[in-house]
Amino acid sequence: MRKREIFEIAVTLFSLPALRDWQGCAGNALKIGRHNRKTSMTYFQPSFALLFAFLMITTSSASTKPIPCPRIAEVDTSDWKAIRHAFRDAPALHFGQAWNEKRERGFRKGNVRIGWQGDRFLYFAELSDRDVTTQASKRNQHLWMLGDVLEIFTGVHGRPSYIEYHTAPNGQILQLLFPSAKTLQNLSGLNGLKSVMVIDDEATVRTRKTRTGWEVYGEVPAASVWARKPPKASLAGQVWDLHFGRYDYSSDKKDPILSSTAPLTVAAYHRRHEWQQVEFVEH
Repeated sequence: MRKREIFEIAVTLFSLPALRDWQGCAGNALKIGRHNRKTSMTYFQPSFALLFAFLMITTSSASTKPIPCPRIAEVDTSDWKAIRHAFRDAPALHFGQAWNEKRERGFRKGNVRIGWQGDRFLYFAELSDRDVTTQASKRNQHLWMLGDVLEIFTGVHGRPSYIEYHTAPNGQILQLLFPSAKTLQNLSGLNGLKSVMVIDDEATVRTRKTRTGWEVYGEVPAASVWARKPPKASLAGQVWDLHFGRYDYSSDKKDPILSSTAPLTVAAYHRRHEWQQVEFVEH
């Protein structure tokens, strides 16, 4: 249950007849409207409803557990069949459009399976696409404006910095590192992105076209996400905020179709408070 829904319930509780004349033992009364002798609803003690909202929020937050991200066995990354086999039991994050009541016409399915080895985060994306396209020709171009792209956003939970790495179907990449959310707010247009572009050769990615779309296999070292030497040589036990985004272009549609693996309430990929959390586990 989302916090906004919880507060709507709390407001509803304020208006229940049984609570109209309810008085708390301490605190100031809350005025909710002009005095009306017929209803006697001008003043009442809000403690009960506020306590309800608080308990629901804390219970809701506590029950939202990170997605377990398992260790993946060693795999020959030059063999796509071996990659698929290695990720067969890994959790799949599915693309959707949580900000829409109905999925946009032309929406294509996709998912990303996640895992880890040592100090590296691993992912394998399968993207349905009837018109795989990109005009990307070199590193660190604005790939989301040039065609299809898979984007990964991730940061260590509790730390302000995060990365945004893009991959085009032809293997071209864009790599960005944001020291904090404020960095994005202070950028001066597209030219400002140059200040957060990085060259991360330790992060690797492979792509290929398939009969039904395209696939991506990627590895991101912990040091790239921590933006410094990580505290441990292993990812085990760490919790990261994570979100995969997608731009899906087609020749018969001017604007791309956006989709996300996170329950975003707005089609804006940098809403980190709405990303999912993953915990790196041994099994």
